[in-house]
Amino acid sequence: MAGITFGCIAPHPPLLFPDVGSGSEREVEATREAMERLGEQLAQNRPETVFVISPHGAYHNDAMGIATAESSSGDMRSWGASGPDYYFENDL
Repeated sequence: MAGITFGCIAPHPPLLFPDVGSGSEREVEATREAMERLGEQLAQNRPETVFVISPHGAYHNDAMGIATAESSSGDMRSWGASGPDYYFENDL
């Protein structure tokens, strides 16, 4: 058991998605480059499990929840994107 091998906090503006931020690429270029470096650093750590903590999704104002669904999915349609849809199997 190695414990926590990597941790980060990452901004993720919707403008990073081409369908949403088309024409605004320069505004988020530094963030996009930083996210690529973050992905590289995460891959170098070769984690067995990745925990994603997010304020997005179903929540309660007075509690923190843990998703126990077999899968997670989402899209950026509320930001005007036509796709793609994202789907992930969760490691329960």
